Amino acid sequence: WSVNQTVYQMNFACQTKEGTFNSFRRRLPILKDMGMGIIWSQPVHQCGSMMPDIGYLVENGGSPIPVPFDKQHAIPDDCPYCVRDYYSIDPRYGTSDELKQLITDIHKLGMYFMLGVVPNHTSWDNALTITNPEFYQRNDNGNVSWVADWHSIAQLDYDNKDLWYYMRDVFLYWIREFNVDGFRCDVAKLIPMEFWEWLIPQLKREKAVFMLAEANETYLYSAFDMTYDWTIPPYLWKIIHFDYPATIIDDYLEQEVYGQKWLRMRGLTNHDAQIIGYDWPNRNLIDHDFLEKYSLAEKYGPAIKHAAILYAFLPGGKPLVWNGQEEGILEKTPKPINFDNLANNPSFIFYKRLMNFYQSSPAVNRGEFARIHTDHDKEIYAFSRKYRAEMILIILHFSNRQIIVNLHGQNLSGEFLDIFHENRIWI
Repeated sequence: WSVNQTVYQMNFACQTKEGTFNSFRRRLPILKDMGMGIIWSQPVHQCGSMMPDIGYLVENGGSPIPVPFDKQHAIPDDCPYCVRDYYSIDPRYGTSDELKQLITDIHKLGMYFMLGVVPNHTSWDNALTITNPEFYQRNDNGNVSWVADWHSIAQLDYDNKDLWYYMRDVFLYWIREFNVDGFRCDVAKLIPMEFWEWLIPQLKREKAVFMLAEANETYLYSAFDMTYDWTIPPYLWKIIHFDYPATIIDDYLEQEVYGQKWLRMRGLTNHDAQIIGYDWPNRNLIDHDFLEKYSLAEKYGPAIKHAAILYAFLPGGKPLVWNGQEEGILEKTPKPINFDNLANNPSFIFYKRLMNFYQSSPAVNRGEFARIHTDHDKEIYAFSRKYRAEMILIILHFSNRQIIVNLHGQNLSGEFLDIFHENRIWI
């Protein structure tokens, strides 16, 4: 069911002044109109509000659990990836019944609901630290370790097979009780592949859920339906800012090894990128000073629409819109976003046309890809997508000078429809 579906990532606090399930329901017809198919919510669980004092944590290489009272440090309880209870709902969003009604409304509009889950780690005040302390990874001193640079979360231990059964029941709970259609799994590569290969077939026997891994490692496709594409943005930034030829997109496609049954989620921004201006795995692909100095809007510059079209139309991809992007916001997303007069916003109009076309065009979401060369391959990237009688022609111009383009190697004569301006063009 996911083959022609687009993805809209959202945070309830960003969507409306109330920041609730019920208030978000009034946004659903707008998202449907915009051509969004999968509504992906960040985790809705209660968040942790405490962590060990960092000095104590670092000095001891971790902390006992429960964390000693005199070593506890209060933190803001607003990070959805610092989960306090996997079975809970943050009361700020609403109740279980209200979430069920929201998902029902999403389904009535022909859309789907994907829930963000965080199975690799928990908050330090998660109930499991008391009920199941054996679920946590420990160092030689017997202390529970934190995860990477994130001192506010405690690492679970997937060497313990009892944890596997516990986490399976968590996933099944959200399918059975709330009828969710899929899951976005946080830092999926940090969890053993054997767990995913054991878990996901069981979930799919329960329901045909769509599984997204927050990772770009291709080995995850033995279980997952889609991964992130963290590679394409720096390739575009090199073309836009560092005088690289547009042909480096071909280099990118070669390393992606298309032809496999793979799906990459591609988007201009997401909940991480909108904070730091890039997805952190990109750091080795482009100048570090550039990553740190420029905002996302500056990184894409006048080629924002070029990037959005490329991300939607390249093979093996599924386009992502982060909430606020339809308002023209790429970073530092406010809570809430001001969506007044959205219907007349140029960004909304653009994404509405692009996303609806992706959903309606078999050539885009499953068609054959063919590269089209021109007399100006350094500045022009052209290709087609074809499925049966439908052909889509994409010509992206990355320079600021006027160019007459001669297309080579394809029989492209005929009448074409410009999907953005709705006028007909003869070639």
